[in-house]
Amino acid sequence: MKRGTLLTKAYAANTSGRRMRGLNKRKLAALLIPRFSFLAAAAVILWVSAFYLTRKPVRQPELRTIDDTAGTYLKMAVRDHILLERRTLGIKVEAPGSPLRFNLYLDGENTLIYATPMPFRYSGDSIEFILGEGPPNPFTTEIVLPIDFIGFLRVEALYSAAGADDYRLRVIRRYPIGFPE
Repeated sequence: MKRGTLLTKAYAANTSGRRMRGLNKRKLAALLIPRFSFLAAAAVILWVSAFYLTRKPVRQPELRTIDDTAGTYLKMAVRDHILLERRTLGIKVEAPGSPLRFNLYLDGENTLIYATPMPFRYSGDSIEFILGEGPPNPFTTEIVLPIDFIGFLRVEALYSAAGADDYRLRVIRRYPIGFPE
């Protein structure tokens, strides 16, 4: 065992001496410059990212909401037609100006959609219809539901900030569906 360790130490001493003897200043610079340039680049990247992460975040506009139960701002006409154990809702929504988007929700328990011309997703006890930005005004669509559905149709018109005011306006209107009169 001692002999193996002695040979290892002698071999290490010979090889390290050979490596250092063959290096001159140019070879040493050629080996070290890429390493130092990598370290310098990494330091610059860290400094730039720290600078951008500590900047003040961009302030999002405040969201102001108007609950339009009287239908002053947001005009909504719902045609309820019952045929073959199905309730067909013909919906027409009209908003003043040019809204950025309409959000359409169906709130109720055990909601089932038979047919609709737009994509939707379930979120808890409501269904959100995905309409996208830049809707036609007035917006018209149909939704086919079970005849025993009881709930609310909720429409939101979202406006972008105008002028110097830093807010977004959201107008909400709810319409009852299937409640006994």
